[in-house]
Amino acid sequence: MHGRNDPEDSASGAEGNETPPGEERSAEQRVMAVTAIDYRGRVLTVVSRSDIARPDAQATGPMSFTTIILSGPLGQLTWTAETWRESLRNHETAVSRLIQSMTSECGV
Repeated sequence: MHGRNDPEDSASGAEGNETPPGEERSAEQRVMAVTAIDYRGRVLTVVSRSDIARPDAQATGPMSFTTIILSGPLGQLTWTAETWRESLRNHETAVSRLIQSMTSECGV
């Protein structure tokens, strides 16, 4: 049995992952991964979410996912993906890039 966030599920057809026609998911429902790092009194955050909220509620085709770094020297850097699995890889990449940026700033 596949869960809602099972990487084997396709994003647009996973059972239990459908929003009734004409309804958009809230931002909270679209978030799939968040990493927050407290660095020198600032919280640097990486967020990955599905972009299910589309202007046309009847839109079909592949779902897209966005990963974004919020704040810090890499703030607003984004990645896009077409699958849940690829989006998680992007999340990992974003967190790694953020950590590399922090450690290079410290001279580590």
